[in-house]
Amino acid sequence: MWNYITSQGSVEVTYVVPIEYRNMPSDFEIVGDFPSFVTVRLRGSALILRNLKPQDIKVWVDLRDVKEGKNKIYIKNVKVPEGVKVVKVSPERIVIGFEKIVAKRLGVKVKWRKKPKFRWRVSPPYVEARGRKSILKKMKFVTTEPVDPDVLMADKVIEVRITAPAAITIEPEMVRVEVLE
Repeated sequence: MWNYITSQGSVEVTYVVPIEYRNMPSDFEIVGDFPSFVTVRLRGSALILRNLKPQDIKVWVDLRDVKEGKNKIYIKNVKVPEGVKVVKVSPERIVIGFEKIVAKRLGVKVKWRKKPKFRWRVSPPYVEARGRKSILKKMKFVTTEPVDPDVLMADKVIEVRITAPAAITIEPEMVRVEVLE
């Protein structure tokens, strides 16, 4: 009789569950560290909890209304199967930093392996960069991969890739460098 009462009684278990980040605004980027998991303590019958799998528990935060800078976000969206009660979520709130994504037109500078002895031009002379505001604010130009003037003189025109920090995207990624006659 005791086993029956115990197995039908209320028990608690703890799971480590991944956090889903939903509705991330396209013009923001998360900066710094942010948690990937929370600990969720659940209460329910031993029978239900024995068959519960971590994937049966969903935890998400809605990022729709975040602002630039640090945001306190409370963990209140926890979905569990019927008959299971959420006792505690730890941490109850998280702090995440967000930075605005901006676009900026940047000049293109050719990086030479050695100084050329001829006139040249790069086209396009500008590219569109997109990335975090703090990174682009400091940038005025991007550079190409190194160009050998001897190769350019022989070919007259070459395409070369733009180099930029990994945190930004550049359009176009390639430019043409050509010898001027």
